[in-house]
Amino acid sequence: MNEQMNLQDIQFRMQNAVIGTQEFSQALEQLNKLINQGNIEAGLYLSWVYTQRGGIIDTNKKAYELCERIVAATDHPAALERMADLLLWGVGLEKDEAKSFGIYKKLVDQGLMPFTTLAYLYSQGIGTIADECEASTLILKAAAQGDTLAFMLLSFRYEVGLGVPINGKLARAYATLAVKREFPGAQQRLDKLNLRFSSIASEQVDASVEILIKNIEHMYDKVAKLNQSVGPNNPEFAAKYMQLLSNNFSELNISDLSIIPEVRGFEIKQRAKHELDCKIISDSPLIMSIDCFASFEECQYLIQQAIPMLESTKQQAKKVTNTEIDAFSGDSAIFTSRQTSPVDRTIQQRFSEIENVPVSYFEPISLLKYSVGHDYSTHTDAFDAERIRRHELKGDFGGQRMTTNLIYLLPAIEGGITRYDKIDLNISGEMGMSVIHHNARADFNPDPQSLHTGMEILQGEKWLLRTATRQNPLYGTNKTVV
Repeated sequence: MNEQMNLQDIQFRMQNAVIGTQEFSQALEQLNKLINQGNIEAGLYLSWVYTQRGGIIDTNKKAYELCERIVAATDHPAALERMADLLLWGVGLEKDEAKSFGIYKKLVDQGLMPFTTLAYLYSQGIGTIADECEASTLILKAAAQGDTLAFMLLSFRYEVGLGVPINGKLARAYATLAVKREFPGAQQRLDKLNLRFSSIASEQVDASVEILIKNIEHMYDKVAKLNQSVGPNNPEFAAKYMQLLSNNFSELNISDLSIIPEVRGFEIKQRAKHELDCKIISDSPLIMSIDCFASFEECQYLIQQAIPMLESTKQQAKKVTNTEIDAFSGDSAIFTSRQTSPVDRTIQQRFSEIENVPVSYFEPISLLKYSVGHDYSTHTDAFDAERIRRHELKGDFGGQRMTTNLIYLLPAIEGGITRYDKIDLNISGEMGMSVIHHNARADFNPDPQSLHTGMEILQGEKWLLRTATRQNPLYGTNKTVV
């Protein structure tokens, strides 16, 4: 207990200390003492410090080596996941997608990570050959466990035949399950599918929903019994669990739901690479839009990732005070290095390629959720000199915020327009569309023309992904030696 209290105290002091100061160095020394005593949580925390805070030399390399030592001693899943993430990110150490994929697969096979994570890697061909059939098999397994994200993904896959056959009844059934779980945008999705597959009677869809619910409940019951007879910590548990899942599927006796691709069939095994078309919609300030920048599925992954991390503006104001929090009235989530995924890493890489700016210059991704009545009052995203100075005191030497990068994950039904006040430009945004606007001029001073407003939501919800590029790298800037 005393050791844990010491770790909590060290964490508090490190979070509030400026890198390079005596306070930070003392906290770092004490943290290393706990690590040398075999405290795994202390090692994991330091790996997070290395990957999250700028101004430390070779941050990500140090984090990776630290996690390697933890894995060698304990095979700790959190350390494995951090290694996979760093290899996928490729900032500060050599990018290795194949090795990253191998680690993620190991974690999924051991039941330590959702099937949907590995499904995304197969879908995108990250570290492996792209295979939508294998991706769909994994998503079906996730759905059989009651995974709400999987419901949304399958509502799309059965609509278009992505790794599964086109089946309007199942598409509507899985969308219905997502509506029952109140997943953002699920009702709009179901309304669309009801129109597209209107020839299928509602009674048929309802029957499919009941079958799926019962199958999930049977799985819950069987897992509970497995926990009692084997126990989740037993080395045999993962293998028995996977067999249990396969057996539970076979009981459905519905070919389109088979986890064997040859049995269920499919329309699309590998989708064609999507070419991004960047359009300039304003010269001053420079504003670009890109349709279908993120796929429907990526939007669902990102929303699901943010849901457990969302905080209201009032909650965030207790932790930090700045003009952005004061301007925004909704909820938000920031993906720190402890909450990243292959999806948001891929999105950042996509932005990096289209802007020709290294990933190390990008701020962590955040998600903004606007509900009815929420807005983002008129503001600019650039920093003034005082804010840049405050950042540097905390070890952030990124300098000016040059561009803001947005993706509309779920547009509002009514309202929620992004308005650029100085140039009389309104952008509504479609799902997956990206908007990139420049905040600063060539001399790194704020551009007043970039003034914009997130208008009030009148109906539905608006989910927006945001990241930004900075003047200098944010990670491993070597400004301070530790």
